[in-house]
Amino acid sequence: MLEVFAGRRTAGGLVQADASRAWPLRPGAAGLVFAARAAHLLDRRHLVTELTRALRPGGLVVLGRVQRQPDGLRARLRDHRRTLLAQQGVDPGGDGAQRGQKLLDDLVGLGGERLPTATAACWTVETDPAQVIANWRTGGRPTPAAVLDKVADCAPPQPETEEERYALDAVRIP
Repeated sequence: MLEVFAGRRTAGGLVQADASRAWPLRPGAAGLVFAARAAHLLDRRHLVTELTRALRPGGLVVLGRVQRQPDGLRARLRDHRRTLLAQQGVDPGGDGAQRGQKLLDDLVGLGGERLPTATAACWTVETDPAQVIANWRTGGRPTPAAVLDKVADCAPPQPETEEERYALDAVRIP
């Protein structure tokens, strides 16, 4: 992906770095920092420090995320899973989009300007409840099998068609 982007850029450099460490940029060197579905996984205080250091005045922080239907099948299954985890006293974890929004809110709190959310792409997917649950069994946040079995018992038997979009949220740094 970086090679494709590098071939399309018209000016400036492209830096790939471990965002959880000090960034290899001098202060004010960057005009844009883009994170695709990753910033919510990192330490927010560190990101704010590095973003405000590395971006020049007027620079942009852009977070890309998949936005799903709030009442879609995947969201309903996720919410049921979180409820069952909470009932067992297990922290169900937060929503990645909410954590990304908190990062942007922190930057606005430092004087940044929130820009309107832009949609880069829209598409339709067929969500298979069995596949969603199978993915939870094999990756991501560990979930007890008994919880996933209860989610599966309540899941509809057939896949559902859902709309998704790739949203870009941004803040301009003062």
